[in-house]
This record gives sequence, structure tokens and C-alpha cells, in this order.
Amino acid sequence: MSAVTEAGNAARSAATGNVSGLLNAAANAWNRVSTPEPVRDEMGRLLLAKGEQGAKSLSDIRRIAEQVKQERARRAVQAGAAAGAQ
Repeated sequence: MSAVTEAGNAARSAATGNVSGLLNAAANAWNRVSTPEPVRDEMGRLLLAKGEQGAKSLSDIRRIAEQVKQERARRAVQAGAAAGAQ
């Protein structure tokens, strides 16, 4: 699972109040990437926000995950075209 997916899982768990799911997803995400403490603090604040801010955070995470997915697909097509040209 990618770090973005783990972040989405953490956000979903936070939004539903699933503390064990949040901790598990956060631990998995931490094991994948090392992030400076101020950044982690801000991510935690955003993911645990409720109401409009929480909804916006989830929406932003989904948008970023989709951008990452599209970029990976674009690179795969380019890599395939480059391999086929050789």
C-alpha cells in the first residue's frame, strides 16, 4: 500500500472515530516515510479536524492521491513507449 493510501486510511479512521484504525494506519505510514516533526504535527491536526476543515482535508487527500495515480500512469506509458522504441 502506498503512503498516500495509508494517509487516506488514517483520515477515514479519524473521521469515523476509529482510534485503533487511525493508529495502525499512522504507524504504517510512518514506516514508509520519515517526515519532520512539524510536518507530522500539521498533518495530524488536519486529519483530526472535524466539520468543514476535516471534510476539506479528506477532499484534498483524495485529489492528491488521484494526481499521484495519474502521474504514475503517465510515467508507465512513457516508460513503455521508451522501451518499445529501443
